[in-house]
Amino acid sequence: MKRVEETTKLKLILATIVVLVTMIAPAVLPHVSAQSTSFSFNLITPNVSKALATITVQGVTILKGSTARLTGSGIFDTSSKAVSGGGSVTGFSPTGSVDVRGTWVVTDLVSFN
Repeated sequence: MKRVEETTKLKLILATIVVLVTMIAPAVLPHVSAQSTSFSFNLITPNVSKALATITVQGVTILKGSTARLTGSGIFDTSSKAVSGGGSVTGFSPTGSVDVRGTWVVTDLVSFN
């Protein structure tokens, strides 16, 4: 049962990562000409996302103040929609103890403006 909860927490953290990468990418990627279709990203300094409210998703409760810290890198091509990349993720409880550790993998390019 605990393994299922950890897997569900990791899935929630990975979903958060996808949202963060989508939001962060425009800020960390250099401005390029319209001819370029291949880009890369590097999350060198750990990026941190903090839960602003306590929520329950698929039976797993994420407490207000919990954080997810991620690092990683990848590449994507806007013409072919080809993507690759990944990194590591660590989830912390509001008290600072480690709840979960894992990895994340880029699976899709949803959009890029």
